[in-house]
Amino acid sequence: MKNTRTAPTVAELEVLKSRSIAQRTMRCGRLINELGFEAAQRANPDLRPAHLSLMPYLEHHGSRITNIAERAAISKQAVSVLVAELTEMGILEAVPDPSDGRAKLIRFTTLGRSEIARGLALLADIDTRIETTLGAARSRALLKALAEIDTLLTPSD
Repeated sequence: MKNTRTAPTVAELEVLKSRSIAQRTMRCGRLINELGFEAAQRANPDLRPAHLSLMPYLEHHGSRITNIAERAAISKQAVSVLVAELTEMGILEAVPDPSDGRAKLIRFTTLGRSEIARGLALLADIDTRIETTLGAARSRALLKALAEIDTLLTPSD
């Protein structure tokens, strides 16, 4: 059976994309990730994008590899390899899970927490560029709106 729907033109797709808050936010997030990665790699050339992609999924109190894999939507094997590399760099460590002696929690080391703080300082440059463009009031409003969106989209456990 032949599909009778016609595909939108490139121009129509561009209009749809320009009207999408989610698409624009994803694009900005990707651009910020790229800038952040460039800065992080200048500070630590051993870091790869895959290493940094795990960071948002690591809880500061510790996370199990299975939880990291599930949240990051990648295999446990891939997470295990990245965690091993970050452990070798001294950024992460595996500690016993107090709720289950057989399990391990992956968490940031002191060095890892320092690296996170340094990464946030590098992102502050991007924040400054945004504030310079938007102005202080619009930047505060954007931060507030993003926090509300974060709350809206964060699954409740």
